[in-house]
Amino acid sequence: RALGVAAFHGLELEREGTFDRPMTFSYSTSGELGLPSESSRKLARVDWKGRFRNFRIGVPTFCPPFLGRQISAVAQPDEVAYFRSRLCTDMLQTNSTQGVYLEVEVVCNPDNLSMAVVDFEVGGCSSVTFSPDTGAVIRERKVRESPRKVEGAYIQPLSSVPTGRRFHGNMGLYLKQGHLAFFRQSCDEQVPGSDGPWETTGFISDLAWAEGRRLTPCLAFRDEGAYFVRVVRIGAEAPLPLVVMQNNDCESRWNIFDWEVGSQTAGVEGEEQEVEGEEQ
Repeated sequence: RALGVAAFHGLELEREGTFDRPMTFSYSTSGELGLPSESSRKLARVDWKGRFRNFRIGVPTFCPPFLGRQISAVAQPDEVAYFRSRLCTDMLQTNSTQGVYLEVEVVCNPDNLSMAVVDFEVGGCSSVTFSPDTGAVIRERKVRESPRKVEGAYIQPLSSVPTGRRFHGNMGLYLKQGHLAFFRQSCDEQVPGSDGPWETTGFISDLAWAEGRRLTPCLAFRDEGAYFVRVVRIGAEAPLPLVVMQNNDCESRWNIFDWEVGSQTAGVEGEEQEVEGEEQ
């Protein structure tokens, strides 16, 4: 049990709960598992080895209609592939010394894809999206459904990939002490083994934008086609060391925009098109 708690710290598996808090058990409003004696009896019946095996298999996989840990085809434009694992923001706040890092490899990319985290699980309407092609991070919140209106902001901590090229390589997201960072390692698909250096946005956002205590990682595809994307790592360490700087005013570097029906942004709400919203 202790091994699983450490290995899957900060993660919740869809329909399973966190590793040491099975979702099938009932909890009080304070989060406790019944009475002490009842709690001990229920936890004693858990097959921890089997649960560890289920988490090791299930955490790095996608929800239907995508199955397993890799995606080879996207059937329609603006498709979003959600991970079965959730990020537990209440376990990854400032008092936590351990983070969660998630990485995917992009082998075949006919158009454009992005990595994002969303708070839709608890009825939220916000997202933070990283585009490995442009090097930009976009934060969006849907404020009206019809006609659709989105408030957002963007920041460009990394440069764009060369004109005419699609992103191939590895990209990841890292959540630690209530702050988000993204990573990118580009490669030339025509030259095997041509992996470039890791790049990072640094910690560019806290979690003030998110509702609830769970965030869902996902991949957003702009167009349909034959992709090949696979989850290669979910763990506690990022490829480059990062330090969370408390009281760091990262918000001052963001540029504000709004858009309504007829204009789109590069986030989960609207895939990688020119922003035509109102500057503020």
